[in-house]
Amino acid sequence: MFKIWSKSLFAIASGLAIVSPAQAGTVTLADTQDSWVYEFLGTTSGATLSSFFPGIIAVGDDSPHVLNSFVEFGGLATSGLTAAEVSSATLTLTVGANAGFGPSPSASAPVTVDVSGAASAWDSSVTWETQPAAATPPGLVAQQTDSDPSVATLTFNVTSLVDAWLNGSLVNNGFILTQDNAGTQSLTFDSMSASGGQPVLTINTVPEPGSLALVCLALGTFGLWRVVRRRDAPIA
Repeated sequence: MFKIWSKSLFAIASGLAIVSPAQAGTVTLADTQDSWVYEFLGTTSGATLSSFFPGIIAVGDDSPHVLNSFVEFGGLATSGLTAAEVSSATLTLTVGANAGFGPSPSASAPVTVDVSGAASAWDSSVTWETQPAAATPPGLVAQQTDSDPSVATLTFNVTSLVDAWLNGSLVNNGFILTQDNAGTQSLTFDSMSASGGQPVLTINTVPEPGSLALVCLALGTFGLWRVVRRRDAPIA
């Protein structure tokens, strides 16, 4: 009887042991499209603006010189990730050279950047008049303030928004970048067409709970098999 049990348990343990969970790690995605709009040129498309100011996206809040930007990571849909695997997600933007939209950030004139999710689709033809609104919920997702002109990058914790995209509660229409505080100062970032420093979405992952459960079950079954095997062993 014990021999039968031991063989059956070993077969179960062996079968479960080969089910390995997704390994904890990092997934890095490049943006698949980005653009920006300018209130002063309300009907001018992002594509046209980018032809005059190549390699950048920008934020500003000095009406009518208000600048909003959009960044999308379409590769998220084909990454194979699920919301359960995401432990954190970070949007990284490289601060670019000033493009003539006012002074750069400083201690006396900082720039606060808000990140939200876009409520509708957009592309390079987007204009100030056709730009998408922020999705509500969730509304404001992340915020960072740049008060040092020597800062090279800004990073934003966008975990909640990436989770919503992956679990299907929100359509992935990308990020909206806006300046939160009014003033003549503005901020530019390297775009996907820049020679370097393009926007990056970094996702830290953990194994899915279901996969972890299988591994725990395999280990438990293997332990039980060892106990039965000892009981089944002949007495010397």
